[in-house]
Amino acid sequence: FLALVCLFILCVFCSYNEHVLLWDSRHLARPLTECDIGGGVWRIKWHPQFSDLLLTATMYNGFHVLHWKDSSSLSPVVHYTDHDCLGYGVDWCYRGIGHSLANPAEHGTIDHQPLSNRLDQQLIASCAFYNHTLKLWTCTAST
Repeated sequence: FLALVCLFILCVFCSYNEHVLLWDSRHLARPLTECDIGGGVWRIKWHPQFSDLLLTATMYNGFHVLHWKDSSSLSPVVHYTDHDCLGYGVDWCYRGIGHSLANPAEHGTIDHQPLSNRLDQQLIASCAFYNHTLKLWTCTAST
């Protein structure tokens, strides 16, 4: 299993090997950065408004919000573990954001607000595989 999600020139790969890799599609010799979040990464989603935030569902390690600080740092800032079985699906709530992920810089929100402000009250939906549960939760930065 391998998932690929691209945002302009940035591509994110995730797989069962528990790593999330961020690539610059213009320079594919090696990834810009990687992050080991454990449990096998099943799903990954860019934030619809903030291009430095990624959401992941990991099979055996819950759900994570990752923050891409610069070209050499990708780290988990939120870890959600309230499901009792395999993490399977995850997505951001798009309320009030609009339906377009055109150029995120047009929103005027990239790197202009502290991380804690951008994460405050973000609504996230996550689901589990075996018991088919869906949970809605809000996140707060842990750093």
